[in-house]
Amino acid sequence: MKTPRETKHRDIRDKSELKRIAHFTYGRRLTDIQHRPERIDHCAYNFLAAYLDSHIATEHLTEHKAGEIMRHLIDNYSFD
Repeated sequence: MKTPRETKHRDIRDKSELKRIAHFTYGRRLTDIQHRPERIDHCAYNFLAAYLDSHIATEHLTEHKAGEIMRHLIDNYSFD
């Protein structure tokens, strides 16, 4: 699904689109925490992961590119 033009500019006003993005992001965080319970208290990691997930949901990033970004952040910065 191609997102509306306003989504591409992050001026999302459609409540159903916002809800879809939130559910997508929440679902991915929940799944990750279920597989890696030690991450539940890593606020910085979860914030960045959710931020990247929201960009996947709006098609600003592919899953592959988001993974590359997260690996770079993990390799080069300290979380929590």
